[in-house]
Amino acid sequence: MDRKRHSFIRIILSILLCLLLAVQVSAGKTDYSRYPNSKYEWYIVRKSGHEKAGGGIPAGVDLSKYKVFFQNIETDEKVIYLSFDCGYENGYTKKILKTLKKHNAKAIFFLTKPFIESNPSLVKKMKKQGHLAGNHTSTHPSLPGRSVQEIKKEIKDCEEAFKKVTGCELDPFIRPPMGEFSERTLKVTKDMGYSTVLWSMAYYDYDVNNQPGKDYVVKHFKDNYHKGALPLIHNTSSSNCEALDDVLTYLEKKKYRFGTLDEFALEKGTLKIECHNKIYDGRAAEVKIIKNTNKNADIKYIFKNSKGKIVDKATEPGTYTVTAVAGSTRKYCITTSNEVKFSIKAEFRI
Repeated sequence: MDRKRHSFIRIILSILLCLLLAVQVSAGKTDYSRYPNSKYEWYIVRKSGHEKAGGGIPAGVDLSKYKVFFQNIETDEKVIYLSFDCGYENGYTKKILKTLKKHNAKAIFFLTKPFIESNPSLVKKMKKQGHLAGNHTSTHPSLPGRSVQEIKKEIKDCEEAFKKVTGCELDPFIRPPMGEFSERTLKVTKDMGYSTVLWSMAYYDYDVNNQPGKDYVVKHFKDNYHKGALPLIHNTSSSNCEALDDVLTYLEKKKYRFGTLDEFALEKGTLKIECHNKIYDGRAAEVKIIKNTNKNADIKYIFKNSKGKIVDKATEPGTYTVTAVAGSTRKYCITTSNEVKFSIKAEFRI
C-alpha cells in the first residue's frame, strides 16, 4: 500500500514539475490570442477650414497604446509629413526623389520586399538623401488574415532585404497594407519595435489605369492641407509625379515645412554632457557624455563663443557654451543635450 502511495505521489510531483517548467518556458511570451483579430479598415474624416482630420478609430480601441499615428495631433506648427507607399516601381520614383531634393523636403518611403530587391539604386538614393524608410511588409497582404508567425515573417523578410541592399536597418515605422489592421496585428508590430503609421490625407491615386490627373492632386492638397498632416501618396501614380513640384511650391508659399516622423512618433531620449573649465594649452576642450540613451547614434557637438557665433571647436581662450545632438535610433528621436558653459583661461606667465 505504501509503495502504491509513494508511486502516486511521484506521479503528482512529476506533473507539477512539468507544469512549472511549462510556465517558466512560456514566461515573457505574449499570448496574442487574447487580442481581438476583428479587421478594421482605416479611413479619414476631412474637416473644413484646414482643421486637423478625424480618423476611423474603432469604438473601444485605444490606438495610442499600440503606438499608432495618423497625424501629428499635438503640433500647432505649419508642418507636413510626406509619406509614399512603394509596393512596386512604375517609373516615377526617380523623378519624385529629384523633386523632393529640389525643395529640400524629407519624406518617408514605405517599402515592400519586391520593391527593395528590384530597385536597389533607388533605395540607396533614398537613404543618401536623408529620407526615412519604413516597412510595408514583404508581399503586401492583409495582416489580420495572417497568423502571428506569418505576420512576423512578412516584416522580417522586408527588414532583411533592406539590410542586404543598404547595410542599414529600416526605420521603426510600418504601414499596414490597405490600411487594414486589428488589435492583434497592432500588438505584434508594436512588440517588434514598430509604430504603425496611417494617414490624415488621401485620394484615389493607386489605380495606374485610372489616374485623377495633375490638377486634381494639386487642388486636393490646396483644399485639405492642415498642421501636422500626414498624406498618403503612392509612388506608382503618374498624377502624383506630375503634381509634386507644384504641391510643394504651394505649401512652401503657405510657410509649411516638411518634417519627418521621428520628430513626434519616437520617444525622447536622454543626453547629458559636461565640459570643465581649462587653462589654454592649444588643445580643444573635451566634452564628456554623462548619460546617453540614444545608443549607437552619432553625436554632434555645437560650440558657440561669447558672441553666440558657432565655432568648429573651443580652442582659444574665452567663454563658450556647448550642446550635443544625438541622431535618431530605432527607439529614440533626435535628442539635444543640456547646455554647458565653460571657459578657457589664458596661461598665466610671470
